[in-house]
Amino acid sequence: MEKITLRFLILVATVCSFSLSKAQVAINLFSFPAKQFFVDDLWKTVIINASTSPVTAYIQLAITDNNHASILTVTTSLQNLSPGLNHLTSTEGLSGKWIYGNTQSAAILQQTGRLPFGAYVFCVTVFSNTNKQLGVNCIEPEVAPMTPPQLSSPYNTEAIEIKNPVLTWIPPRPMEQGIIVSYNLRLVEMQSTQNSSDALLQNPPLLNLSDLTNTYLNYPVSAPELKSGSTYAWQVGASYEGYNLGTTDIWTFTVKAKEEPPMDDIIYPFVSKKSDAKFYVSHGIFRFAYDNKSNEKELTYKIMSTEKKQEKLSSLPQVILKSGVNKVQVDIRKNAALKKNEYYNLEVKDSKGKIYKLLYYYVG
Repeated sequence: MEKITLRFLILVATVCSFSLSKAQVAINLFSFPAKQFFVDDLWKTVIINASTSPVTAYIQLAITDNNHASILTVTTSLQNLSPGLNHLTSTEGLSGKWIYGNTQSAAILQQTGRLPFGAYVFCVTVFSNTNKQLGVNCIEPEVAPMTPPQLSSPYNTEAIEIKNPVLTWIPPRPMEQGIIVSYNLRLVEMQSTQNSSDALLQNPPLLNLSDLTNTYLNYPVSAPELKSGSTYAWQVGASYEGYNLGTTDIWTFTVKAKEEPPMDDIIYPFVSKKSDAKFYVSHGIFRFAYDNKSNEKELTYKIMSTEKKQEKLSSLPQVILKSGVNKVQVDIRKNAALKKNEYYNLEVKDSKGKIYKLLYYYVG
């Protein structure tokens, strides 16, 4: 029994000795501060020669993306690895062979010396002078922005007066030149009983856009109109080639309820037979006074652009008159033909064929 046990121990010791002799080198890979990668980080690799004599070898450093596409392969020339620790230096790497891949990430790394955002695989392999693999080690780090995108305006909880605000945000940082970040934006109307997170998750979106490349968005005229007195929640997410770069906090803003001035404070200029240089600014409601001396039942009028074509606006609302002076409000804010920053002539025709005019400047 003692002879069998002794033979077994000798066999185990022989196998362990053979395994140690096979694993001639070990590789400690570099770390990434703040999830960033620069080309110089390649030389933070440490090769450990576990044998008692120098080993002649070359080293291959390979970077691929998470789709296994090659980004960069660096192969050094032959060198002697001393017993113990061997620090890889940029001199050894720069004297080797560099092969960049054909991806956009490879192009950015070659141009800037820095990897764009994404998930990667880093492998370091040591080969003998006879091309025998002596050791390999791989890690799968992520290169990510130090800060995610941030909303900019409207400010959180701000009360705004316009119904087509410009939504702006700040991109993830730091941002490398040549990287085109895609953004998605979601905006919903909040109910009085909801918080912003629940509203964004549960409510149907007024805006649910993707593949935006700018860091701003003019609220589209084709989207549902924002309502006075309502509160809205919104959030922006960022990505690069399918890799998530983070999302902003959820912000809210409220569209102020528009306060109409008292009727006594509103100016109603009389339409006039004579044209003069005066004009009146309008936000889409054309206000004027008309003296109905002929006791007409309905106003006969038209509104035309002062541009060369003098296009006449169609679908104007009906105006019912009473005898005497009428204070008239013609609301055409939803008329699609109305163009911002243009002049419009209002012409009123009485029952005797006389024309009365006023000039307006529409500012939207």
